[in-house]
Amino acid sequence: MPRTSRISLNFTDFDLHFEYTNLNRSDRIEITTLDENPETVAVLYGNTTTKPVLEVDYSAVRLRFITFTTTQRHRGFKLRYNRLYGSCYRDVEDTSGVIKLNMQPRSAIFISCRWKIKVPKGQRVTLEFDKFEAESVNNNTERFISSIQRYPNFLTTKMSFFNDPDMLSKITEIMNDFSLPDKILSSDNFMYIRIDIYQRITTFRKIQVRYSSDEESACPPDINEQVFGSINTNNLPPNVNFFCNSKFGLSGFETITFKIKELLVYGSNTNRFAYAIRFKDERSLMALKTINTNATDTTVSISSQGGTLSILQTDLLKIRRFSVDFYRHACGGSFHVLDVPKIVFPTENFVHNGDESPIECSWTITNTGARSPLKLVGNLSLDNDCSKEYISIRSRLSPDYTETIKLCHNSTELTTGIPLKQSIVTILYSTNKYRSSSTFQIAVETTVACGMRTRVVTNMNTPVVSVNSKTYKNNMECSWEFETITGLYMTVEFTGRFFIEKSVNCSKDYLQIYAYEDEVWQPKERYCGRDVPNSYNGTSNRLLIVFRTDNATRGDGFTFRISPSCTATFNVTDQLQMVQPPTDEIGTYSRLRCSYTFLTSSDNAINVQIISNTLFARRRYYLNQPCPYGMFTAYKKDDDGNEIQSGEYCRSVEVNAKHYLRISSDVSFDTFLITYQLDTCGGNITSYANIRPLMADNSDGGDYQYANNMNCVWNVMAPPDHSIVVRFKYFDMEEHDQCIFDFVAIYAGSSTRPDNELAKFCGNLTANPPLVLVDDQQAVITAVSDINNAHKGFFAEVIFVRNCNERIALTNDDTIAQPLVMIRNYTVNTYDELHCQIRVTAPESYRVKVQVRKLDIISGKCTNNKCEDCNYLEVIQGAQKSDTLSMGKFCANDDDGRRKLVTSDEHALLQFSFTKAGNYSVELVLEIEKSLCGKLNEIQLTGDQAVNIQFPPNNNSEYLPNVHCKWRIKSERDYQIHFEYLLLQPPAPETGKCNDFLRLTQQEITEYYCGNATGFTKYISSQEDDGSSYTELTFHSDDSVEDKGFNITISYQQPCNLTYTRLSGLMDFKAKDNANQTCLADIMVPNEYVLNFNIRATNSYYSGANCSSPNLQINESTTNKNLLQQCISYYYDENLNTNASAIHIFTTSLDSFHMFYYATKRSSGIGCGGEIQTMDGVIRSPSYDDRNFSECRWDITVPEPSHVQVNFIMKHKKLEMPSRIPIYHVLEASLCSCSIDPEV
Repeated sequence: MPRTSRISLNFTDFDLHFEYTNLNRSDRIEITTLDENPETVAVLYGNTTTKPVLEVDYSAVRLRFITFTTTQRHRGFKLRYNRLYGSCYRDVEDTSGVIKLNMQPRSAIFISCRWKIKVPKGQRVTLEFDKFEAESVNNNTERFISSIQRYPNFLTTKMSFFNDPDMLSKITEIMNDFSLPDKILSSDNFMYIRIDIYQRITTFRKIQVRYSSDEESACPPDINEQVFGSINTNNLPPNVNFFCNSKFGLSGFETITFKIKELLVYGSNTNRFAYAIRFKDERSLMALKTINTNATDTTVSISSQGGTLSILQTDLLKIRRFSVDFYRHACGGSFHVLDVPKIVFPTENFVHNGDESPIECSWTITNTGARSPLKLVGNLSLDNDCSKEYISIRSRLSPDYTETIKLCHNSTELTTGIPLKQSIVTILYSTNKYRSSSTFQIAVETTVACGMRTRVVTNMNTPVVSVNSKTYKNNMECSWEFETITGLYMTVEFTGRFFIEKSVNCSKDYLQIYAYEDEVWQPKERYCGRDVPNSYNGTSNRLLIVFRTDNATRGDGFTFRISPSCTATFNVTDQLQMVQPPTDEIGTYSRLRCSYTFLTSSDNAINVQIISNTLFARRRYYLNQPCPYGMFTAYKKDDDGNEIQSGEYCRSVEVNAKHYLRISSDVSFDTFLITYQLDTCGGNITSYANIRPLMADNSDGGDYQYANNMNCVWNVMAPPDHSIVVRFKYFDMEEHDQCIFDFVAIYAGSSTRPDNELAKFCGNLTANPPLVLVDDQQAVITAVSDINNAHKGFFAEVIFVRNCNERIALTNDDTIAQPLVMIRNYTVNTYDELHCQIRVTAPESYRVKVQVRKLDIISGKCTNNKCEDCNYLEVIQGAQKSDTLSMGKFCANDDDGRRKLVTSDEHALLQFSFTKAGNYSVELVLEIEKSLCGKLNEIQLTGDQAVNIQFPPNNNSEYLPNVHCKWRIKSERDYQIHFEYLLLQPPAPETGKCNDFLRLTQQEITEYYCGNATGFTKYISSQEDDGSSYTELTFHSDDSVEDKGFNITISYQQPCNLTYTRLSGLMDFKAKDNANQTCLADIMVPNEYVLNFNIRATNSYYSGANCSSPNLQINESTTNKNLLQQCISYYYDENLNTNASAIHIFTTSLDSFHMFYYATKRSSGIGCGGEIQTMDGVIRSPSYDDRNFSECRWDITVPEPSHVQVNFIMKHKKLEMPSRIPIYHVLEASLCSCSIDPEV
C-alpha cells in the first residue's frame, strides 16, 4: 500500500487445526513487518471463536501460513484486505486491546487523528497510557507567533477525549505540558478521541494506550425488543459530562411510544447541535426529535425499523432529572412507497391494555415524492372529538414539522384524496381513550390523468383510472399507457359501476385494451354496455387503454385498477417461446411469488426448460448458494383433472406434462430463463432455439427416455454474416463405436450429404458436453434412434453468433515470410457470446506448429483445468470429421509464452470461445514442419508380399509427441497383422483409455492398441464388395509420455505349411473357393511343455453322404503316434489335452478350420495351466482322475486397453464343480464377466 496508508485484514473464513496440548504444533498465520528485523504484528491460531479483523499501522506486512497436521478436515482461511486512508485512524470494538501511533518522520504540518473505541454494552471504556513521547519545536519568528495568536484553538497539539461521536460531551483534554492522568473513563461503552498535531510547535512521536472494559457503566441498558419499561438518570453523576445511548428494535409493523414524565435541565445552550434528549432513526440516521428544554408529559411515537434514545450532558447544558416510560403496540410501521400496504386499524393482532388505554400508532411512508402523483384515500370512523382522538399527517419524520392535515371523526378529506407532495410522510393516530368502535382504512393511490404514461412496479400502490358522469363527454378520446418491468405482466381489474353506451361490436363508445407485442400495439379486448367486465390478465409488460366516444349517448363511466404480477397463462405451440423472470428493478421491498401456467390441446407433451445460465442473467449469482434464484415447484393434473404437485427443483431442470403444467417460483433475482414448447422434434430454426429428442410415453412413471424409431430433422438458417453454434447441455444416447444405432449428426449447409457431416455423437457425453461451431449460414441437425435401448436423450441450444471465422493456408514457398505471426483482437458485448474458427492448412506431408505467445482472454478467475467455464482457445487437429482430436483447451498465458503445439498432419483448427463480455487479444505464431509419417499410406497386398511398418521410421529411441499417421490396407484375401513389438504409453488410469494408440478400423469394428502388445497377431477377414473397402490403421501420440513405438508386419494369412513355436497360438483359415485344400502344419514347443488344443471345423461337402476318409488327423511328431483322427461331416468341436511337445497336423476338404493351442508345463500335469497370448481361446479343465489336490494357473494376456472376458461353459454331461476355482486379476487383463451354463 502507499506509505501513508494502513491495512485492514478481514478474515471472512477462518478454520485452522489447533493443538491444545502443543501450541508450537498448531497451524497458524504469522503477520510481520517487512523490515530487516521484522516485528511480529499478530499470530492467529485456530482456537479463535470469532473471525479475526485486524487494522495494522503499516503500509506493508507479510503473512506466513504455517501448517503441521496432515488432516484435511479444516477449510483454511479466506482473507479480504483493503487500504485504510490516513495513517492514524482507528476504529476498534473489543473487550480490551492496545492502540499504537507511530508518526512518520516526514508527516504533514498539521495532522488530525480520530480514534473510536467501543466495548460491550453495560461497561465503560477505561483508557491508560503505556507510552507517550512528545517533542517540542523551536520556532520564534514573528510571523509564526502572530499566527498562533490568531488561531489558538487550531494551531496547537492536543488530545481530546469525548463520550459521544459528535464531540459534545468532553471528558478531558491533554495539551501544553502533557501531564497524563492515570485513567480516563467514559460514561458508557463508547469513547471518541481526537488527536491534533501541529508539528511546528510540538509533535507526538509515539503513543501507546491500553483500553479495557472492567468497570460497569451507570447508563441505562439497551431497550432492544422490550415491550414496556422505563429509563431515568438517577444513577448518573449530576456534575460530570456523560453520554448514554439506548438502542431499541422494531419489527417494522409496530410502534414504540416514549412518554417523557419529566425532563429538568439547567445551564445555557449556545451550541445549536447540542441537546439533552435525542430520538434517532437507525435506518435513516436522522434525528426524529431533539429536546434541550424542560419538558413534562411529552409523547414521541416511532415506527421505524429501530433507533436510539440518547441522553447527553455537556459543560453548558446539565440534566437535573429525566425519566421516561415506553410501551409498544402492534400497529404502525415503516414502508417504502412501493411496498406500503393498506393501513387498517385496528389490526387483527392488535392488543391494548384495557378499553380506556391511550394509544399512538405511527406509519412512515418514504419516497412518496419520487413517483407519479400519489394521494391518500380511504375512510374513517372516530368516536371522540379532535382534542381526544385524531389522525395527524405530517411531512418528514419528526413530529416537530408542520402538520399537513388533521383528520377527526367528521373529516371527509380521505374520500376525495389527500395529495402527497413530500418524500417522507408520517401518519399518526392518537387517542387518549381507546375504543374498539374507532376504525379507519387508508391506502396510497396513484392518480392518473388522461394521456399519462405510468410505470407500475408493484401492486402495493396500483394506479386507478376513473371516468364518471361529469367527465364522460361526447367526441372524446383519452388514452392511458402503463408499463412495468421486464418479467411482469399487466392486469386490468374493473371495480364499481360500469356504463359505456352499448352498440353492436362496441362500434360507438368503447374502451379498448392494446398489448405491446413484437414491437407493435396489438388490439386485445373491447368493452361497452353495463356489465362489469372480468379482469384482463395479459402476457405483456406494456398496455395501452383507449376510451373513445361519439356525439350521441353518454354513460356513467367506469373505474379500473392496473396492477403488475408475474402470474400468466401461455398457450404452448411447437415454436420455442421464452418467459423471462422479473428484474431486480422490483426492489428489495417486494414479496413476489410467480406462477406460470402452460396449456395446450395437442396430444404432444408440454416441455418446459428452466435454464440457469449467467449468459441470460442480468446480475451475478454464486454457485455455492443452494438455490441461487429461488425454488421452483411444478404442478400437473391427474386423470380426474385435479392439480397435484409433481416436484420441487433448484437450478436447471426439464419438466414435461400432457395438456397442463404450472410452474411456481419464489423468485429472488433474475438468473434464469424459462423456455417452453410442445414435445415435437424437427422443424425450421431461424432464431435462438432449444432442441431435444422426441420423448417416449411416460405414463408408467419411469424415467423419461427418448422415443424409439425417431427421425428428427432441424433445418437451421442463421442471419447474414452469422454462423451457428450447437451447444449441448447434456447428452446420453445408446453407445456404439461407429454411432450407427442412435445418434445426433450435424451437417454444414442445407443437405445431409456424407461430405457435409461435421459431427456425429452417441453414448454418454454429459460429463463433457460437445460444442459444435458450424462455419456456414445453414445447417441440418438430425436425431435418429432404432427400435430399442433408449436413454435420457439430449438437450442443446442453437445459437447464432457473428461470423468471425477464417482460413489460413501456410506454404513452403521461400518467397513468403515464415513463420506467420497472427494477432487478433476480439470484443464481446454484454449478453453476447462469440465463437471463432480459424482453419490452418499446411502443404501435403507437412504438419502445423502453433506457438501461443499471448492469450489475454481471461474474464475473472479461471484455470486451465476449468476452461469450459471461461473464455478459451481450443486447438483441434485432424481434417476429417471422424478423426478430429482436441490437443487441449487454454484460457491463460503460460509462464513464458512459449507453449507450442504440433499437429499430426497438415490440418489445424483453432477455435476461440468467448462467453464473457470484454476486450481480448491473442498472438499466435504459425509454422510448418515436415511430417514424420512418410509417404506410404496406401497398402495393397498382393501375392506373398509382406509389408513392414515401423514407427518411428528412423530407429529413434522414442517417437515424438503430437504425431498422427494413417495407413489404408486393401486385400482380396484374409490377412494378418503381426506385432513384432508395440510399446506405447499405457492407458490413462483415470479413464482406462489410450492417450497414444494404434487404431484399427474396419467397417463397424474399431479396436485400439496401446501399452505393450508385443507378439500378438490380429487376423483380419477380407471384405467381399466392389473393392472400395479398406482397413485403416491410425497411429496417434499426444503431447505427454512417449515410448519406443511399434513394428508390425502385414501379410496374407498362411496357416498351412507352417511351423508354430510359440507357447500359444491360433490356426485360422477358410477354404473359400478351394474345396479340396490340403493343409499341413507343425507345432513345436520346448520338451518341458505339453500341448493342449481346442478345435472347431466345418465341412459341407460330406454332410449329405457317409464320411469315407479322415479329413483331420493329429500325430505326435517324434513317434508318429496318432492322437486324433476324425472324419468330419458338417460341424466338429473338440478339446484335446496331450502329453506331447511336438505334433503334426493334417487337414483336407474343410470349409473352415480354427484351432487354438496353448502349452502347459509338463511338471504341472496334462492340461493344468499355461501362458496364453492370443485374442481368443478355449481352456478345458484337466482330468480329475487320481487327483486329490490340483492348482492350475493360466496367465492370459491381451493387448491394452482390451480386457479379458471369461465364460464358463460345460456341456454334454453333468459335472460336479470343484469347491474353489480362483481367478486372479493380473496387470495385463481384468475380469469383465462370468457366466456358468445352467446345466452345471
